[in-house]
Amino acid sequence: MYVLHIPSWFPDEDTPYRGNFIEKHIEAISLFTRSITLRVVKKNEKYKHAKLIEQKGNHIIFNYYYKEYNGKLARYVSKIWKYWLYFLGAREIRHTFGTPTGIHLHVALPMGNFAKYLSKRWKVPLLITEHWSVYQPGNRHCLSREKWKQLSKLFQVATYFTAVSENLSKEISCLFPGTRSTVIPNAVDTGKFFPVPVFHDKKVMIHVSTLNDEIKNVSGILRVIHALSKERSDFILKIIHETRIPALEQYVIEQHLSNKVFFLGNKNENEVARELQNSDFLVLFSNYENLPCVIIEAFACGKPVVATRVGGIPEIVNEDRGYLVSARDETALRQCLDKMLDQHEKFNPQQLHDYAVRKFSKEKIGNDFYHLYKQTLIIS
Repeated sequence: MYVLHIPSWFPDEDTPYRGNFIEKHIEAISLFTRSITLRVVKKNEKYKHAKLIEQKGNHIIFNYYYKEYNGKLARYVSKIWKYWLYFLGAREIRHTFGTPTGIHLHVALPMGNFAKYLSKRWKVPLLITEHWSVYQPGNRHCLSREKWKQLSKLFQVATYFTAVSENLSKEISCLFPGTRSTVIPNAVDTGKFFPVPVFHDKKVMIHVSTLNDEIKNVSGILRVIHALSKERSDFILKIIHETRIPALEQYVIEQHLSNKVFFLGNKNENEVARELQNSDFLVLFSNYENLPCVIIEAFACGKPVVATRVGGIPEIVNEDRGYLVSARDETALRQCLDKMLDQHEKFNPQQLHDYAVRKFSKEKIGNDFYHLYKQTLIIS
């Protein structure tokens, strides 16, 4: 008995953070339920083989690799081959392990039609978990009418869907009424993310993101840091980022902020945990979000947060755990950062960690999914 997981997003060499929150969900689920994940990964120099099977405890991952070529026709052929590998993978998994008790689709697109096909062909329930901000009113224009029709049909046949925040759940339910739903937030490994004593000369803010400025508004953070640096000199900002954005780095140089702002590049999970532990608080200035993993990771490390009042963030950030500002309000952000620099020690690290354990630990999230599986007849 097992559940087949189909993630629409997952990390690869080019985008190491993409869909890492999905991986954490599946890791949490596998603590309680045997899980098999099917992924078809774009091949690069690191991956010479055609297939790789990994086993991590109760979780088996089937990775199939395809090469993407340049040129319109070649890209089309690569796309066809990619989806053929999904069918081959599903057939091999079923032949080896039998029919799964359910299909768990993580993010509806692009793998929704494939998951729907397997659910119908194998006559097993389909569960969808959503993290995607495209359902927010300001982002719906990002998908074509055809894609919205595809999503509508997908949610019609789903047995249940979960969302990582109340806000996201309500937006999806407004678009696709009738599908049963519940909220199960993102997960954090509280064995890796925990408080440690901090000793440093200057106060340390930290920002962790992809540096996608349209979403994360990192340029807004840097403008505020520039303004704040004219008033006080007792802080630095560390930025962990998936990709380099030369324009942001150039701004730091031009505004003489090189002794204030440090771009640390990409870090693995253990390194992110250490940087959070050695900081004083997290700052996010996103234009839109759902439930950022880095916020709950900061809480697990005992750190308060300054963030924007968007998506699911107000559901978890209150006066006991940090400060909220409106999106794009740089004046408010400057005032909040100034206040947090003076008051970050008033937040109790152990209380923040305990909150993360109660709400977002892998054990808590895995158990929530386990009971949902039982409720939706995915497992007996």
